[in-house]
Amino acid sequence: MSLKRISYFEYKDDPKYWELKDCDFVSVNLVVGVNATGKTRFLNVLNGICNILSAKIPGNFLSGTYDFDVLIDAELYNMKIEFSDGLVVAEELRVDGNVRLSRGKDGKGKIYYAKEDKTIDFQVAENIVAFQQRRDTLQHPFIVKLAEWADKCELFSFSTAFGNTEVLALNALQTSNDPRGKNLVRSYVRAFEQFKHPFDKAILRDMKRLNYNLVDVQVADIRSVHPEINVNEPLLGICVTERQTENKKKFRDLKLSQLQMSQGMYRALSLVIHLNIASMSNQPTLLLVDDIGEGLDYDRSTSIIDLLIRHAEKSNHQVIMTSNDRFVMNRVPLHYWTILSRKVGVVKAFTSRSHSKEFKDFEYMGLSNFDFFKSNKFQ
Repeated sequence: MSLKRISYFEYKDDPKYWELKDCDFVSVNLVVGVNATGKTRFLNVLNGICNILSAKIPGNFLSGTYDFDVLIDAELYNMKIEFSDGLVVAEELRVDGNVRLSRGKDGKGKIYYAKEDKTIDFQVAENIVAFQQRRDTLQHPFIVKLAEWADKCELFSFSTAFGNTEVLALNALQTSNDPRGKNLVRSYVRAFEQFKHPFDKAILRDMKRLNYNLVDVQVADIRSVHPEINVNEPLLGICVTERQTENKKKFRDLKLSQLQMSQGMYRALSLVIHLNIASMSNQPTLLLVDDIGEGLDYDRSTSIIDLLIRHAEKSNHQVIMTSNDRFVMNRVPLHYWTILSRKVGVVKAFTSRSHSKEFKDFEYMGLSNFDFFKSNKFQ
């Protein structure tokens, strides 16, 4: 399962008009562009449509028109959906060119019933997304498949705190109305219950690749690390044990809660945990990472790029990350690049698939990837 293409615009015929022209994707994608080009907005568009399809957002968008392709089980899904003034103007889902769902502004539409092998009329309220109402594995498996793909989308921003202060009360651990990725403690516990100690070993292995010498990771009552926290109920948080080596024969182990970790360590740990959840569950995941490597030193920044590429190339992950960092750009091969260029409210995307000649010509020059970015070839 993977996203293949998307285009998007909002507020047509309005000063707030913003458009993303057709952009194509591969398994690993590095989105680059000068400041204010729209890299973060680009990821928010992708995350937004996934939230709509997975019903994490009910609808009621003021404006937005999506047109995108997703490859699922060797079938090409094309979805178009348009919002205006809080209403759903149109929806259409095609699978390998065959219309499976369509509806208009009045809420009237048609949907394919797989078991009966026929299309049946329906009507929903004008502000309701019909796709969200039809998750029926028997009759509408095409909707279930696309919704399940969207539900596995994860958005991380390395310029934020990543929620390292979000611990969890014991009685809230089993609360189910929390999307995966929103609380790291709950995500870790659920994964450990499923995968046991191999899950921890995978986390420690990947953290070591990022030059974090950890010998243990667990969820524990953080009161054992923070005696100053005076509450009656257990507070669960991610804790790690870091081995600090003084010389070849002398070391000490330091236990850290997530409240004590540096932002760089916690961001890296959070990303590693979710990467391994996706890998061990063998579930295709769309991983969106804004400002990749922000807050990390050079070695760890480049190592986390290598880690993301390694996971994506050997599993079902698809990674779309943004950066303006010279070292990140030089680390990611050009065939994974997406260069954004903005003129007023229109953003164009340039890739090695859409502009193969320009990319190949530069590769023959033997310069650094960052030089390609600074050349302003696509401005």
